[in-house]
Amino acid sequence: MHRDIIEQQDMLNHLFEQAELLQGKSDIDNQIKAQFVWYLCIRASSYVEFSVRRILLEYVKVEADRAPNLANFVNKKLEHSFNPKPSKILELVELFSSEWKQNLGRSIDGRLSSSLGSIVANRNKIAHGEISDITFARLSGFYADAQEVVKLMYEECDHRNVESRVREAENST
Repeated sequence: MHRDIIEQQDMLNHLFEQAELLQGKSDIDNQIKAQFVWYLCIRASSYVEFSVRRILLEYVKVEADRAPNLANFVNKKLEHSFNPKPSKILELVELFSSEWKQNLGRSIDGRLSSSLGSIVANRNKIAHGEISDITFARLSGFYADAQEVVKLMYEECDHRNVESRVREAENST
């Protein structure tokens, strides 16, 4: 995994640890606890968005020697914010490879996709001033699943794994 993704994940893990301590304190107002959970939800969504960009840009960086204009195109395509819903992530991945999309789609189908979708839906509610009923316990589970989605995407799109699959396919023909 890329160093900056790990750094983001470590920082967010620390915030989740702090939130868990906060949740256990009876002298802290419940509204403050809820606001911190909302903040974590926004950060969890941002973590996924950042990670998706970073994984794809790293792939392009490695491939840029073969196609220098590719890096510029992908930078422009990914510079705008997006809600990291499973469908959006799969759309981006498909721009690189329909095989990546199929493999990743199968890997995250079900619980992982639902968890990521819940993070994004709650993030959107919070960002637009609506009340979210997300609890710390539910968000913690969703975040663990989001970390798994990032890991699976990294494994699918990492240039070393891609090159290995290409060599395997060439050897089998």
